[in-house]
Amino acid sequence: MDTMAANTRTRGGSAPDPTVRRRVLEAFVDQVTQQGLPNVSVDQVARQAGVSKVTLYKRWPTRRELVVDAFRLAARAAPDLADHATAREAFDAAFSRADGSPEHLRFRQLTAELVAASEYDDVAQRVLFEQQAMWRVFMRDLVALGRRTGEFPSGGDADVLAEVVLGITTTGYLIQDRPMDEVAALAWRVLAADGPV
Repeated sequence: MDTMAANTRTRGGSAPDPTVRRRVLEAFVDQVTQQGLPNVSVDQVARQAGVSKVTLYKRWPTRRELVVDAFRLAARAAPDLADHATAREAFDAAFSRADGSPEHLRFRQLTAELVAASEYDDVAQRVLFEQQAMWRVFMRDLVALGRRTGEFPSGGDADVLAEVVLGITTTGYLIQDRPMDEVAALAWRVLAADGPV
């Protein structure tokens, strides 16, 4: 008998199923997409994921923890600028991932629900701030890369430019529900503009 099996038996249970987290979080995101965050119940999520409520509560003692974990799983990291020789390549890599796929549409819905929850929930607000901070760094680094490669003009405050572009993309895509290619084209025009847009 191997050591893991022996240890598991002495604790009185079986080894945890490594697929449970993903199944539960995907079921949660599906339920949020179909019904909206306020209407999702733990019973529905557990049933869809094929787990007991006890298993669910062991991993996520509160609903807030489930929301935060689901958002973190669904969120996409900003691309690594080191993988791209030009600002245009990095920009295209960042925006091409918002492709209208079912996964992305679910993420968009979950983000909208998290934004709504952040008005009264400090944990939801913190998760959104983390996501925005990651993209703020990406935009700032993108501006610096574009200036080094000559794709963007060198005048003006890089931090302000990054904030403006981040605001354009967030507002246009998540709040105004504009197509991502339209939002990306506007963001690129702002980045590459020589003078006021």
